[in-house]
Order: sequence, then C-alpha cells, then structure tokens
Amino acid sequence: MSRDRVKRLAPVQRFASTQADEAGAELASAERILSEHRQTLHELIQYRGGYATTSAEPGRWQGQHWQDYNEFLTKLDAAIAAQQDVIEQQQLRCHALRSVWQQKRARAESLKQLRARLRSVAEQQALVREQKADDELAAQRHGRVPFAG
Repeated sequence: MSRDRVKRLAPVQRFASTQADEAGAELASAERILSEHRQTLHELIQYRGGYATTSAEPGRWQGQHWQDYNEFLTKLDAAIAAQQDVIEQQQLRCHALRSVWQQKRARAESLKQLRARLRSVAEQQALVREQKADDELAAQRHGRVPFAG
C-alpha cells in the first residue's frame, strides 16, 4: 500500500519541483532586471554629476543658454527620480517573487521528504513481510506452527 502512495506522489513532487525551479528562474530574471535598473540609475547620477560640475563654470552660460542648461538639469533630475521609482517597483516585484519561490521551494521540499518517509516505511514493511515469510518457511521445514505474534 505504501509503495502505491510513493508512486502516486512522484508526479506531484516532480510538478512541485518544476514549479519551484520556474519560480526561481523568474526571480533570477527579475533580480537581473533590478540590477540593470540600478546600473542605469548609477549612470544617470554620474552623468548628471559630471555635467553639472563641468558645465556650471561661472560665465560659461548666458541668458537663454543658462535657462536651457537649467532645464536640462531639471530633466536629468526627473529621469533620476523616474528611475528610482522603477527600481522601487522592481524591488517590490522581486520581493513578491522571492516569497512565491520560497513557498514553492518549501512545498517541493516537503513533498520530497514525505516521499522519502513513505519509501522508508514501504521498505520496512517489505522487510517485515519477507522476514515473516522466511519464518513461516523455516517453521514449515521443521514441522512447527509459526508464532502468530
């Protein structure tokens, strides 16, 4: 009976493991995207810093050019803020995906352990049956009635 349960549980455990693997791959992809977004933010900040220090020399800009320069810096600041929002959203997505992956991994591991326990019980039951059969055979050879305990 336990061997049947082990066999019936095998596809369920494989499915759970596959789901955990897929969730892990999705998490890894989301974390890679998060890293790329962080790199973009870093580049924007460096660009803004470099542009602000080299272009803001006294007397370099006059009138309309100064306004254009300030407008450009404002747009860079907006791009930085937008990138920070993208990063925050991606971090939330990664957190949610990590939670799903952990749940699926825990379920797959639980099913694996359950299968191992069921397999162990089935093996023990098989050994008991073999021992009982051997005892009965030995008793028959010696003309004794086996103990029913």
